[in-house]
Amino acid sequence: MQKLDDQAALEGVTEGKVVWDINTENPVKLSRLLQVIARTYDDLLRQNVKPMMVFTFRGSSTTFITQDNSKFSGEVLEAVELIQSTLQNLANRDGITLEVCAIASNRMGVAPDALLECTPLVGNTFCSLIGYQAKGYALIPVH
Repeated sequence: MQKLDDQAALEGVTEGKVVWDINTENPVKLSRLLQVIARTYDDLLRQNVKPMMVFTFRGSSTTFITQDNSKFSGEVLEAVELIQSTLQNLANRDGITLEVCAIASNRMGVAPDALLECTPLVGNTFCSLIGYQAKGYALIPVH
């Protein structure tokens, strides 16, 4: 079987700089995508590329990263719990930054002290997206 890698795309690349624009109402989809993103982190490391990933949460996605899961049940609760555990795992890795939009969390009724400790508030993730792209981070939307 052929060894799978991404060397053609990653040739000469030493840092994998990406900002994930996370704005989805679908926790099942988000939980699956976060699993792929975690694998992407590992795949970059395996191919000698230092991952530098910023996760910006805005819109409905802010409701999935709280300490209170009482409003969720069934498949949605399972997905939300997987989102939270994946984020807590990612937060402990080098090169990972997580942030939540204060504007969005306010609009979604998510109190700042209800957020997971690993997901701090920033003023406006649109500003974050602008800033990180200006610093050479690739934008990948997760909608």
